[in-house]
Amino acid sequence: MKFGAHEVMDTHEVLAEKMNMMNHLGFYASQAKNPQLQSMIQRHQQEGIRSYNEVVALTRGTDINANTRMNPLMPSAGVQGTQQNVQYGINNPQTVTPHPDAVMSDNEIASAMLIAHKNSAKNCTTAALECTDINLRRALTNSSVSCINQAYEVFLFMNEQGQYPVPTFEQGTAQTYLNTYQPAPAYVMPGLHTQSGAMENRGPFMAGQANPDSFGSFTNPGGSQPSSRT
Repeated sequence: MKFGAHEVMDTHEVLAEKMNMMNHLGFYASQAKNPQLQSMIQRHQQEGIRSYNEVVALTRGTDINANTRMNPLMPSAGVQGTQQNVQYGINNPQTVTPHPDAVMSDNEIASAMLIAHKNSAKNCTTAALECTDINLRRALTNSSVSCINQAYEVFLFMNEQGQYPVPTFEQGTAQTYLNTYQPAPAYVMPGLHTQSGAMENRGPFMAGQANPDSFGSFTNPGGSQPSSRT
């Protein structure tokens, strides 16, 4: 199979990261004490192995039809489609300091998992954007979504344990700030001003251009190819 240079380098980084994460999750499982955290680590490791093997197979050209899940459902603890009981606000947060020893607390393990999943989601997305092979692109996209879901599950665990307080603005500030954005009209004709109805000249690459047959116009997306001249 033929891959582009950026595709190869970014996929290499993703696979190296996945291998590192699987190794670390094995270590975390031996250190974790909370049964809920232990179960989550095992499920996340299994998903990591599945994703790693899928990408490896695609790079080898041995399983080009393996990926069919554009929006995978994670084997996570119900993080999709339900309202979560998130604890908001910061109340006397505990101070922390580095202590590089061989023993990790459950809080440190969960924090390491959260950071790893966030970084993996970013790296998989970057790699997917560079892919020319559609199957590899989809596999990396799925992997990014999986990492996003896993990161959210870890966050919910930490938040429930009081380990991840969520800072907030003063009452009303957030809503006032976000309410500056108003809904857009459901449909606007190209070149029409929504208030006055007057036609506007938006420039050669915007709606309302003078030549509707020019290549890539809004009224003729495919455009007419320039005629050859002798």
